[in-house]
Amino acid sequence: MARVTLTERVSELEQMMRLVYAHLDTEMSIQSLKKEMEQWREEIEKDRRDINKRWGELAKKMGTLVKGIIAPAFPDVIKERFNTDILKLVMYATAKHPQDKHKTREFDPIAVCEVSR
Repeated sequence: MARVTLTERVSELEQMMRLVYAHLDTEMSIQSLKKEMEQWREEIEKDRRDINKRWGELAKKMGTLVKGIIAPAFPDVIKERFNTDILKLVMYATAKHPQDKHKTREFDPIAVCEVSR
């Protein structure tokens, strides 16, 4: 049976310690990366909520644009452009798809006019 010298044993232990240290270093790096990724995910989620909020505000402003600026001028534009009077004016309407009731379209404003021939 071969005898292992103290120097060889110490050398083996040092090598094992380097491996353990490398493993711990890798584990710490992984944990750090996980933390960074979680922070990034939270930031992305916050940005998504902010963007959705801004889209909502923009949609509200567009509705205000139609109601406040376009709708009041609409009869005059129709009269000037088509030289006819409006018989019926609808500021907002929705229509469902005939086959797929889950699909809808929105219209604003709509004018019904007499056609001159």
